[in-house]
Amino acid sequence: MVSDESRRWIDAWKRVGEGERNGIRCPRNDDDFLILEWIQGKVPDSPVGEWWLHCPTCGAQSFMRVASEPD
Repeated sequence: MVSDESRRWIDAWKRVGEGERNGIRCPRNDDDFLILEWIQGKVPDSPVGEWWLHCPTCGAQSFMRVASEPD
C-alpha cells in the first residue's frame, strides 16, 4: 500500500512534469514551498539530468532522473 506522503510526492512530481516550478508545498509536512533544482547529467550535450525537490524547512527531499531538459 502506498502511503499518503508517497502519494503527495507523486502528485508533486506530476506537477513538475507538467511544467510547474513554483507553489508546490512540501509533501511531508506542508510546512513550506519546495525548492526545485535541475542537476545536469555528466555527459556533455546530453538532455539527461535530475530534478532535486527539497523543503528548506524540514529537509524532505526527492530526486528524479529524467531524459529531457527543463522548460
